[in-house]
Order: sequence, then C-alpha cells, then structure tokens
Amino acid sequence: MACGPCSSVTSFSITAAVSSNRSSSVPFSRRLTRLCIFFPIMGFGHYWVNKQDRISLGAACSDLFQRLGRLCPGYYIALLWLYAFIGAYECERLAYPLQALFLQSLLPVQVCGICNGDIVSYTWSLGGNGVGWFVSVAVVCAVCFPMLYNARPRRGNARPRRGWHATAMVLLAVLTFRCSTRLMRSHIDPYLEGLDLYVWAPPRVLEYFVGMLFAQLADELPEHLKAWRGWGCISDLCLGVALVIVSASDPAVSGLAEDWLLTPIFGLHALSCSLTKCSLAGADKSGGLQRGYLDTLLSSHLLVDASQYSFGAYILQQPVWFSIRYILLGLEFDSPVALPASFWILQ
Repeated sequence: MACGPCSSVTSFSITAAVSSNRSSSVPFSRRLTRLCIFFPIMGFGHYWVNKQDRISLGAACSDLFQRLGRLCPGYYIALLWLYAFIGAYECERLAYPLQALFLQSLLPVQVCGICNGDIVSYTWSLGGNGVGWFVSVAVVCAVCFPMLYNARPRRGNARPRRGWHATAMVLLAVLTFRCSTRLMRSHIDPYLEGLDLYVWAPPRVLEYFVGMLFAQLADELPEHLKAWRGWGCISDLCLGVALVIVSASDPAVSGLAEDWLLTPIFGLHALSCSLTKCSLAGADKSGGLQRGYLDTLLSSHLLVDASQYSFGAYILQQPVWFSIRYILLGLEFDSPVALPASFWILQ
C-alpha cells in the first residue's frame, strides 16, 4: 500500500483541524475539519495490514491493545491536562469519565443541567477535551474491525475471478446507507432531539467499513485493471476534487458534500494510490506507469515524518489553547486581547 500518500493525506486533514476553534473568518481551514477524510483511509490501512482469511479473537484483542497503547498516552495527557488546568464545571463533570472510557461517540446526547446558577445545555461529546471524539470513534472502529472483516464478501470457489463484483455491490450499498444519514439529519434536529449525528459512532463506522471494502476491491480487481496506467491521474484527480469541495462549497451544503462525495472520493484515492504503488516495480522496467504528482508530493519524507506528530498536534490543541489564554489573563491581559493572542500563538 502507498503508506506515504495515505499517511500524509491523513496528517493533512488532522493537522488542518487544529484550526477548528478559530475565527469563522478562516472558512477553508474550518471545512478541513471534516473528519470523513480520516476514517475511510484508516479502514483501508487496517484491512491491508491485517489481510488474511479470517481474524481470530486472540489476534483481534492483541491488535486492539496495540492500538490503545498508541492512542492512550496522548489522549489521557490531554484530558488530564485540561481537567487539572481549568477544572470542570458542575455540568461537565460527567463528560470526563465518559471520555476516559471512550464512550463520548456512543452517547453524543445533549443534556441540561445547572452551571453557576444558570440552566445550560451541553453535549457530552464536546465537554472536556471535545476534539477527542474522533479517538472514541477510532476505538469503536477497532473493536468492530474483526466482525466487519469476517463479514465482508469473499470470493466463491466457483467463480473466483468475479469476486470483485460482489465486493463492488456491497461497497455501493454501504456507501448509499452511509449517505442516507443526511436524510436523518434533515428530519432530526440534533439540538432539539439531543442527538449529535456528526460525532455519533455508527455513521463513522460505516465510513471505516467503506475504506475496508475499497482495500478489498483493490486486492480483487483483475490484473489488467490493476495494470492500467491511469491510476496516478485518478489519485491526483480525487485529491484535487476534494480540495475544491472543502474550499469552494457553501457552508450550508458542506455537510451534504461530505456525505455524498468526500467519503467515496478518499476511498477511491486510497485504492488508486495503492494500485500505483503496487505496479511501480513493473512500470520502472517498461517506463509506462508513473505515480501521481500530488502523491509524489505527499510522499515526501518531510510530510510523512510530520504525519507522526499530527495526532498529538490535534489532540493537544484545546489544552494548549486554554493554558495560553489563562496565562495571558493571569498577566492582566484583557479578554478581548487574550483571546486573539492565544489564537495567534497557537497558529
């Protein structure tokens, strides 16, 4: 698999999300916080790394503990830092233990409570270190991975060459079901009904499963399709279209673009760049196939190395921002000055 391009695109989306709390005068960076970019690529990578007939319970538990070992240190440091530095309001005390157990994406409901004598409402997924909701979804996806992997369509013994047709049909069905969550959002106001569908785990698990199916499709395609010389152009086209969507789409329809376009686009990008990578050795001899230009740029060692720190940069943004803000306020900066100053320092 083309680990360089995929990891760089992932780091690009996660690191860009550091701007999620900034002024709305930066619409491009705010739209890049659409984390539907992240989950299809994560599913694609998990399938490719664990490619085998079936996954046993022991192997699944071992893989889950390894992933928790990589996720938990930064996640808990950010959560404890935030709690120790600013404490918790009465209405947010339940948010911290829920986040410590990675449950905020399973219970993204809005509740009312009394805070400083006032009746307020807040969302458990956004209380505490709110940006950590995607870690909860990643853990849920890792727990669901063995079940999804063993339930995927397999090649039949009678027609093994046509196994990719079944995978493509299931992929189309899952994409359609994932996109139908837009209909749920149109009929259920998450702020009135108390359900925040954006951070809810089930739609994100569907995006994760889409990435797994794209990886299986890349493995099952006929050899003449794998050897096609246009995969590099398809990969560049996917990235270009995605950038146009997140930068040019109106905020009112950006959620619609996420549901219907970005998830399949990044799944197709992962498929195309993996096929390009797998075919590079043969292409070097014939001089025909070349990696896409954007893939070559995103595969640079500088970006790939920086992607290792993207998780920490994203998960620590809120504790750092609050710390800088309170330090500036402690130095007797006025609030109208401390707030933009903390944004500028974090930038």
